[in-house]
Amino acid sequence: MIAAGTRLAQYEILEPLGSGGMGEVYRARDLRLERDVAVKVLPQHLASDPDMRSRFEREARSVAALSHPGILVIYELALAGDLSFAVMELLEGETLRRRLAGGALPWRKAAQLGAEVAEALSAAHAKGIVHRDIKPENIFITRDERIKILDFGLARSYGGSDAGVTLAVLTTPGLVMGTIGYLAPEQIHGHDADAACDIFSLGCVLFEMVTGRMAFGRPTAAEMMAAILNAEPPAIGESGVQAPPELEQVIRVCLAKGPQDRFMSGRDVAVALRTLAVDSGAVMQPTPTPTRTRRPAAKSVAVLPFENLTGDADADYLSDGVTESVINCLSQLPKLRVVPRSTVFRYRGRSADATSIGLALNVRTLVTGRIVRRGSVLNIQAELVDVASESQLWGDQYTREAADLPSVQQEIAFQISEGLRVRLTGEERKRLKDAPTTSTDAYQQYLRGRYHWNKWTPEGFLRAAECFERAIEADPRYALAYAGLGDAYGVMGYYGVMPGDVAMAKARAAALKALALDDRLAEAHVTMAFGRLFQDWDWAAAQDEFERAIALNPRLALAHSFYGLFSVAAGETAAGIERARRGRDLDPLSLVTNVMLVWSYFFARQFARAAEEAQRALDLDPTFVQIQMALGAIYDELEQHEHSARLFARHRCFFGVTVENTDTLPDIAGPGGVEAYYRHLLTLIEQQGGDAKFSPVGLMVAHLRVGHLDEAVRRFERMVDAHEGHCVFAWADPTFDPLRGAPRFDAIMQRLAGLRSPNAEHQ
Repeated sequence: MIAAGTRLAQYEILEPLGSGGMGEVYRARDLRLERDVAVKVLPQHLASDPDMRSRFEREARSVAALSHPGILVIYELALAGDLSFAVMELLEGETLRRRLAGGALPWRKAAQLGAEVAEALSAAHAKGIVHRDIKPENIFITRDERIKILDFGLARSYGGSDAGVTLAVLTTPGLVMGTIGYLAPEQIHGHDADAACDIFSLGCVLFEMVTGRMAFGRPTAAEMMAAILNAEPPAIGESGVQAPPELEQVIRVCLAKGPQDRFMSGRDVAVALRTLAVDSGAVMQPTPTPTRTRRPAAKSVAVLPFENLTGDADADYLSDGVTESVINCLSQLPKLRVVPRSTVFRYRGRSADATSIGLALNVRTLVTGRIVRRGSVLNIQAELVDVASESQLWGDQYTREAADLPSVQQEIAFQISEGLRVRLTGEERKRLKDAPTTSTDAYQQYLRGRYHWNKWTPEGFLRAAECFERAIEADPRYALAYAGLGDAYGVMGYYGVMPGDVAMAKARAAALKALALDDRLAEAHVTMAFGRLFQDWDWAAAQDEFERAIALNPRLALAHSFYGLFSVAAGETAAGIERARRGRDLDPLSLVTNVMLVWSYFFARQFARAAEEAQRALDLDPTFVQIQMALGAIYDELEQHEHSARLFARHRCFFGVTVENTDTLPDIAGPGGVEAYYRHLLTLIEQQGGDAKFSPVGLMVAHLRVGHLDEAVRRFERMVDAHEGHCVFAWADPTFDPLRGAPRFDAIMQRLAGLRSPNAEHQ
C-alpha cells in the first residue's frame, strides 16, 4: 500500500481506490496539468517479470491509441524507482455490477447501455484489440449515464467476485482467460479469443441487465461451463420482466454457440439495440420462450444494396440508384418502417445470413437484388425474404430496355408492398405505381446525381448539381430532380462550397419548384426550411417548414436533426437536443445526423457530451471534415488546445479549406497555448490566400482566438452585411462569447435580432 502524499514522478497519491490481480489503483493528482487521475501500480511479481511487463506495456499502448469515449483513457505508462504504473482518467460513478445490485434495469436502459458497449467494442475490434473479459465489473457507468469499458485488453484477475470465478490471468495462447459465466464456448475450449468472444460476453451482460440474473448461473464453475457449452439461457419472461421479444432475439443471437452464428460485429449489435430502443413497434409484453425465428410484430423492411453484376464500376450508380429509389418509394408508406439508406449501405458487398442482418436492423423482411446491364438492356432481379425463416415471400425478374427503368423501381416497390400485405390508400397506391418521370435520360441523370451527392464531398456536391440540372433539362416537370438540386445547393451553401447567399437562393428556388409540382415531398420542405433560415433569417417560417416535413414523413431523420440544431440555436435547448438525438437514432450511421447532434451539444455548451458524440462520429468516417471542425472547436472550448492543434496538423483542414505546413502547430500549442498556435495558423492562412480563399467565419474565429477582438467584430459585421448563414447561430455559438458585452458587437446583435423577426422582409 502506498501512503497518501507519496510522489510518483509528477503524480501525488491522494487515496486508494481498490486493488486486484493486476495491481493497486489510487486517486492521484497530476501536479503538472493540475487534474486528478487514477494510477494503477503493477504488483511486484508482474513488474519483475520481463514477459508480463512487456505484455502489459504493449497492450496498454494499443488501448491508449483507441481514443474512444466508451473506453477508459490511458494517459501514459511510467516508472518511479522500481515501480511501474499506468496513469488513467479518473471516473466518477459506479460499475455496472454495483448498479445491478439494485436489481434489473429497464429494458430500454439496458439497450442504451448495451449499444454503447457494443460501439466501444467495435472500435477496439477494428484496431485488432479484443477485451476477453467483458462482464459487469468491467463496465463503468459515469455520473452522466455514459459507459466506459475498464481494463480493456489487459490480462487481469479479481478473486472473490460474486459474478463467477476467474480461471486464469495470462493471455498466453491456449490458456483459458476470462470469467466463468461470461466466457464464450470457444474460450472454454482454450481457443484464441477473437471479436466473436466479446460479442458472446456482451450477450451475457445484456441478459443480466434485463433480468437481474446471470444467463448461465450455476452453483459451481464446472456446471457453468457445461451450461455455456450445452444449454440455452432461460426465457426473459420467466424472470417476470416485461421486455420486447425483439430484444430477446438480439441477446440470443449474441449467445449463439457457434461464432459464425453471432452478429458479425459490435456495430451490428449497436444498430440492433438502438433501432429497437427508438422503434415504436416494439411489443411490450412477456412472451413464451423465443427462438431465433421470432420476429418484430410491426411491418418493417430493409432494402439491401442491389449488386452490380455488370462488371463495370461506372454502372454502380444504377444499382445504388435503384436501391435508393425503392427505399424512397417505400418510405412514403406510413404503415411500413423502412431502414434508411446510410444504414443499409454498410452491408454493400458483405455476405451474412438474413437472420443476423434482420436482427441487426430490427426488421421482419429484407429486399435483395441484382442488376446486369448489357448494352441498352437491363436485367433486374429482386426478392423479398422473410428474416425468420429465410424463405422467399416474393421474387421477380425484369428484363427491360433502359428506357423502362423509371417504372421498374416503382413496380418493385409496389410488389414489395403487396408481398408485405400493406394496406394502401388510393393515393398511396397511385404514388407507388406512377413513375416520377417518363424520361429515361432524366431518371438516369437523377440516379447519377444522388450517387455523387451521397459521396458527401465538395466535388460530389458539384457533380450532383450538374446531374440534377441535366435531369431537369430532360424533364422540366421532374419534382424529385428539383428536390435533389435543392439538396445539392443547400449543403454547398451550408458548408461553404459556394457563397452562402448564392447557394441558398438557388436551393430555395429549386425547392419551391419541387413543391409546386408535388407539395408532399418532405425533403423539399427541409430544403425550404434552410432557405427561410439562412437566406431570409425568418425563424418562424423555417420552423413551419421543419414541422411540415416531419408531419409528412415522421421518420425523415434529416428533418429531426436539422430541426434539433435549429431549436438549440433558438434557445429551446432540451427540446432541440431531443430532436437531434431522435434524428441520429433514426439514422445512426448517417454522418450528417451525427454531426448535427455534435453541434447541438456544442451550442448547448455541453462540451464533454459533444466530444463523446464527435469521437463516435469519427469512428464512422475519420475523414469527415465537418466532424473534424466540430471537434477542433470543442477542444478549444475545453482548453485542450494541444488536441485542437494536433487535429488541424493531422487533417490540414480549417473550416473546409486545406492549409499546408501545419506540422509545427502542436509544438507551438504546447508551451504557447491557443493564442500562439492560432497566431501561427493566421500566418499560414495569409501566406496561402487569406481572405480570398478562406471562409469569413473561419477568419473571424482565428482573429478572435488570438485576441484581435476589434478585427473579429469587424469581420462579424461584414458577415452580417453579406448575409452569411452562420450568423443565425451567433446567439448560441460559444465561440462568440469573448465578444459579448462589447458595445459594437451588441449593436450588431440588436440589428441581427431585428432581421431575425418573423416579419423580416424576404430577400
